[in-house]
Amino acid sequence: MAQTLTQHIANVREFSNTQNNTGFVSDAEITKRLNEAVGELYDLVVVSFEHYYVSTQGPFTLAGGQSGYTQALPADFYKDVGLDRNPNTTSAVRVPKLPSFIERNRTLGPVYAITGNNLEVRPPDNSAGTYLLYYTPKAPVLVNPGDTLDVTLSNWEEFIDIRAAIKVLTKREMDTTSLQQDLAMLTERIKAMAANRSEEPSQVPLADSVGNNWWNQGEGR
Repeated sequence: MAQTLTQHIANVREFSNTQNNTGFVSDAEITKRLNEAVGELYDLVVVSFEHYYVSTQGPFTLAGGQSGYTQALPADFYKDVGLDRNPNTTSAVRVPKLPSFIERNRTLGPVYAITGNNLEVRPPDNSAGTYLLYYTPKAPVLVNPGDTLDVTLSNWEEFIDIRAAIKVLTKREMDTTSLQQDLAMLTERIKAMAANRSEEPSQVPLADSVGNNWWNQGEGR
């Protein structure tokens, strides 16, 4: 069973020997360190197998032209996975990602790019249509005492306790060698296990109508 934020705080205090030293490091500071560690763990998992966390935005429609080729990204957007045009239809196709920013005015398109807080489909004159964006959301945040990590991250929740404890011990100017070694071994285990979530298919994946596989194209923002 996944541990609560309250339990994680207690774990960090045990690792850093601060059970009776709430004046030096508060629960609020430990919570902050824990959430920093959650972000690090999340990145490890997403980099190892980016489809652990996939959300969607849309379908949404772009009118096209200079005033209608952009879509505001969702508030929880972290990085892109892929974009479909005409989603949920027999003519659905993957929209390639713009290979480089300097090519933005040279492509016949449509291609997409993440620019600032917006999704752009270029060129504007060829951007009209209906789209569905696949993206990786931001890492979860522990806020309330009873909050827990989801079923994926909770597999390696010791990572966040050790990582947060290292930061507390560093603040106390105490030796972190043992915990650093534990963290390094745990990190390698996470990389190995997260990458093996799903075995490769035994056959060549089906390609879309332009001969590409959208799930292999998301490169992040």
